[in-house]
Amino acid sequence: MRCGDGSVLVGLALTDLRSQLTGKMRRLVTANGTNYVHWGGVRLAVMATRPTSVQTKFAAQRIGSQLTTWRKLLGLTAQQVSERAAISRTTLRRLEHGEVGVSYESFLNVCRALGVLDPVVTATDPYETDFGRARADQQLPQRVRS
Repeated sequence: MRCGDGSVLVGLALTDLRSQLTGKMRRLVTANGTNYVHWGGVRLAVMATRPTSVQTKFAAQRIGSQLTTWRKLLGLTAQQVSERAAISRTTLRRLEHGEVGVSYESFLNVCRALGVLDPVVTATDPYETDFGRARADQQLPQRVRS
């Protein structure tokens, strides 16, 4: 994407930036709350990233594998599911392979396309658990403070 100054805007994770541009950065500027590095006529957006926990990666891989299994059990091609979910085939592949950067909306759209959205919603309902049912009569606080 071209910027007003004629440079090219590229999104790059901060860790990638450090490994590829060490010692070559010209200047770091902040505009509209986003950090940019100008390097060789290219304007790079620097996005801070947090490491993903092992448990989260493992859960994403399991969920992705389960979505793939659902798709195959239903006899649907990846193209059919991506069209029904209004996402690209690449996004579906990323979701099925457990990449954690896929949007929440894309995940829910795929669940809907596969007919598993209601069970996913039910699985996260606290009142469907013994703990939630035991405390169902308690008034929930507006917010929890530490």
